[in-house]
Amino acid sequence: MWRRSSRVDADGYLTGARAELVFEVAASSASLDWNAKLRVYRRAGVLEYLGWRTIESQVRWLLLQDEEYRPNPPDSKGSSTSRTFPGLSLDVRGLLALDTARVLHALEANLGTARTRFRRSPQRHRKAAVARVSDRLEGRGIPRGL
Repeated sequence: MWRRSSRVDADGYLTGARAELVFEVAASSASLDWNAKLRVYRRAGVLEYLGWRTIESQVRWLLLQDEEYRPNPPDSKGSSTSRTFPGLSLDVRGLLALDTARVLHALEANLGTARTRFRRSPQRHRKAAVARVSDRLEGRGIPRGL
C-alpha cells in the first residue's frame, strides 16, 4: 500500500511513496547489513519488516512502534499477524519447514476471516486492502478457499 501523496512522474516512476511492509529473503550473510537496513527502513517510516534468513532458519517480523522496531513474535500456533494489513499472517513454523501448502492454507484462512469481519465493518479501505491481497494471490494461481 502507498500513501495518497504518491504519484507517477514524467518518466513513469512512482515518487513520494512509502513502503508500509518490507519482506526480505536472505540466503547469505544477512547479519552484516541487517542493522543498517533496519535504520534506513525506520527513517523511511516502513511500518513492518519481515526478514527470513534461510541459512539460519530464522524469521523475524518487526513492527514500528514509537519510532523503534519491536518484535512481532509468533503466537502459540506458530503464526505472526500483520498489524497494518488485516488478514495478512504467516505460519512461521510452516515456512521454516518449507511446507508451502500449510503456509498458504493459513494465509487464506486468515484472509477469509478478515473478509468476513470487514463485511460487517464500515471501514471500506481495510476491506479493499484485504480484497487486493487476495486478488494478487489468485492472480499468481493460488485459489481462494484452499
